Amino acid sequence: MWIAGLGAALASCALAVAFAAGAVVENRAVADAIDELPPGSRDVEISWIGLAASPSERLGELDRRARDTFDSAGLQPDARTLVYRDTRLGGRNVRLSAADGLGGWFVLRSGRLPRPCEPGRCETVAVAGRPPADVPGFPVVGVVAPRSRATERRLLGTLSGRVRPMVAEGVAGADRLPAFASAFRSYTWSAPLRSARPTAWTLADLERELTLARTRLQAASVGFGLTGPVDLLDEVALDAHVAYRRLLLVGGECAVLFLVFAIVAAASLRSGALSASRRLRRFGARRWQTDLLAAAEAAAIVVPATVLGWAAGVLATAALASATDTPLGALLERTVLSATGLAVAGGLAAVAVLLLFLTMRAQPVSVRGRGVALVDAAAVFALLAVGIALAVGETDAETLARDRGTGAVLLLVPGFVIVAGAILVGRLTGPVFRLAERLAPRARPSLRLALLSAARNPGTQLVTVGFLVVSVGLAVFAATYRSTLVEGEEAEASYAVPLDYTVRKAATGGVGSELSVGAAYASRDGVPVIRRGVEAPSLDLSETVAVLGIPADAVGRLRWRDDFADASPSELGRRIAPAEPLSPVGPRLPPGAEALVLPVTVRGDTVVVSANVRTEGGTYAVLELGEAREGRSVLRAELPDSAGRGTLLGLTLEMPSAASVSSAHAAGEGGVPAVFSVGTISFGRPSVSTTAGRRPVAADYRQWVLATESSRAASPSRETLRVRYLLTQERGFRLRPRQASDGRPIAVVACDEVADRAGEGGVLPLSIGPARVNAKIVARASLFPTLRCPFVVADAGALETAVASAAPGAAVADEAWISGPPGLAEGLERAARGVSVAVTSRRAVEAELRDDPLARGTVAVLAAGSVLALVLAVLAVLLVVSVELRDELGDYLDLEAQGMAPVSLRRQLMLRIGSLAVFGVLGGLVTGAVLTAVITELVAVGAGRAEPMPPLQLHVSWLQVTIGLACFAVALAVALGAATRRAFTGAVPAKGEVR
Repeated sequence: MWIAGLGAALASCALAVAFAAGAVVENRAVADAIDELPPGSRDVEISWIGLAASPSERLGELDRRARDTFDSAGLQPDARTLVYRDTRLGGRNVRLSAADGLGGWFVLRSGRLPRPCEPGRCETVAVAGRPPADVPGFPVVGVVAPRSRATERRLLGTLSGRVRPMVAEGVAGADRLPAFASAFRSYTWSAPLRSARPTAWTLADLERELTLARTRLQAASVGFGLTGPVDLLDEVALDAHVAYRRLLLVGGECAVLFLVFAIVAAASLRSGALSASRRLRRFGARRWQTDLLAAAEAAAIVVPATVLGWAAGVLATAALASATDTPLGALLERTVLSATGLAVAGGLAAVAVLLLFLTMRAQPVSVRGRGVALVDAAAVFALLAVGIALAVGETDAETLARDRGTGAVLLLVPGFVIVAGAILVGRLTGPVFRLAERLAPRARPSLRLALLSAARNPGTQLVTVGFLVVSVGLAVFAATYRSTLVEGEEAEASYAVPLDYTVRKAATGGVGSELSVGAAYASRDGVPVIRRGVEAPSLDLSETVAVLGIPADAVGRLRWRDDFADASPSELGRRIAPAEPLSPVGPRLPPGAEALVLPVTVRGDTVVVSANVRTEGGTYAVLELGEAREGRSVLRAELPDSAGRGTLLGLTLEMPSAASVSSAHAAGEGGVPAVFSVGTISFGRPSVSTTAGRRPVAADYRQWVLATESSRAASPSRETLRVRYLLTQERGFRLRPRQASDGRPIAVVACDEVADRAGEGGVLPLSIGPARVNAKIVARASLFPTLRCPFVVADAGALETAVASAAPGAAVADEAWISGPPGLAEGLERAARGVSVAVTSRRAVEAELRDDPLARGTVAVLAAGSVLALVLAVLAVLLVVSVELRDELGDYLDLEAQGMAPVSLRRQLMLRIGSLAVFGVLGGLVTGAVLTAVITELVAVGAGRAEPMPPLQLHVSWLQVTIGLACFAVALAVALGAATRRAFTGAVPAKGEVR
């Protein structure tokens, strides 16, 4: 009896711990999700814009209102800034900004940081890359660079070329400057969202308080505004609730295991309970009275055990709260001691009482002369539930978090599968063992007797088979699902970082470089990658199409999974490879070039001429040659150092700026913009100036075309290019060398959605900036590393060449994929050679995924669950042996009295129990395989909180499963041997003697 209570207590404790652990992980998920928000979305900002004309608009009053607002939401402000509107000062257009604690916003490049600003002397610093203001009264004492994009956005904003920024220390002092007394200003206060210590329980209150604070501020002054990640908090809550329900799923499986163990223990009481019931019936008791007695006995076993188990869960919750720095009172109030938690405990006790009662008292129901037990009905119900769940479809992260109907049903699928498998295997025990007895060799009477006994008198053994199916099935499920999740983490990391490292141009504004990222790592066997989001209007999609350019011969090096595409990665690379390697071609500039010189002759309106140059490092430069007026002139543009040995990719004609403004004004007034620039222009042979004198550029104008039409321009000779132009604000002219990609689409691999809409083999027009590129779909892939549908993948050289024809620089390899050993990240950052880069390691991504609190908790619980299931299976077999020796003692004594030796009796008992155990283990293996396949198909979330990309793929760790089963077999054999070693060792009783 106490063993049945132990099972109920363990089930109660497991559910309580899962309940509390889910809440802890949910809170941790909230904290992690807030930390993972984009840098510009982690703060709540209060801003005020105005003139500060009245006392209520002075800094002191505004500061008090802002801080009171933060206090009401539990936020702690940590930054305050001031930005004045652009002002004419000292003959220059300047923008003065100030911040408290300037060193936290900028990196000092030269000089020193300024002292606090005072009305009499306000020291400032200049911004790197911008000329200093040099305004009297505002001395420049240093040069700084912004630490992040957030600094640029908040303190610098969008600066035109004529505005010079000045940055001062101290908002209070800068607010009292006489020169800016009548200037519009913008104050901003910010507080990190993390300072409110939001939890899963307070997130909704914080969101509501921020909304109310915005309303109160704007009611106080129209100049106030409040911005913060209010909308993102819903997504944070969604991710956190996924973590909560996922851990309940795993913990619920352990509770099911313990409940079934309690049923096995109750089955050992069945014979005694039925005997007691029959005796009571003989003394006149009615059926309802005996049933009531059985229910009372079940309640007496289960209720105290459930209370004890729930109390143990409370203690475990306290330890968990202490280990995770979670407030214990709040955790208990919202989990195990909440109304919901106590209701769950009560429901668990009621279910356990009902199961124990049915196990001890349920009788088969006769349907057309055949006995149908309640367990048969339960199996039918479980199979129907699984069928409905499969018909419903997948459970993604959003369904698990939001759906309280379908999602909840799908969470119960593992239990349904286990119940159905246990009942079906139990029902097969009789027929299978009868068949085995007929096929067994007649020379082995002990074996035949054991099989016959198991077939004709199943008794508690059938419950044992059912429990073995449950325990082994859950163990296989736990081990296989764990290996699937671990493999999914590795696949996720490989999908995000296809080789060992990914190097991208940093998002923060950095100093320019002569090299693209792809070219910077060419010496390290890096794979240059072009990544762009483009428009595909013909597809009628609501989102942009991701275009990835990668060298065709590098596709085969990527970490690949068989379900990504029907073709192998090497085959996909072969299909998108051009007939010969492509790169933009044109006249090469001589080495040592300092300036580009271009003679032009104009007959007509003035035009602005610029040239495009591709450097050897893969970057692009635009050279402003200037205005070409009526008649003959020589245009000149200084060349950057990186342009030496570069390639001249074309010339662009545009209207002068004054004409563009007039045309835009006419269009804005609803009129038709006039044609301001029309005429004919002739270009002579370009040249470059060097220290050794002028050198010609080998340009053959006969190979030049109009960029948009790819048609040949009028050219009387190889050294002269003549073209008629008609320019408007919307239309310019571009002339360029003919490229190998002209007149033919580039080959691409497209995802399924794009291929279905455009047709495999169809030509898809893509708009990449101002360039229009035709792409021919030569293969499809459901997935491709780093991409989500819709996407297309092309050869990097072919893509760059096609785009550069119309928009030079719109497709540059600002990303590189690199193979290398661990610890290479710092070396890659140093090797960037002036490029501001961000290095991502595949190993680091995988470690981060595995360090996710939900991932660690899920994998650990699954590992512990698999071991615990096998331990309980051994205990259940030992329980059955003890019941066998108790209930079947008379039969064994008869056999012993008829001359069967004790060793043969022990062998017969071990063979009987062992054969049932083998059959139960086989059934458990099949059930575990089915359960793992169903759960992997339905629950489309990985070990962490988010839906994995790529999706989970079933992975069986055969080594772990084999080792686990081998250890289980050894433990079972040892347990059986120990349990039967002393059986049948006493003296055989005489006829009529009672032992």
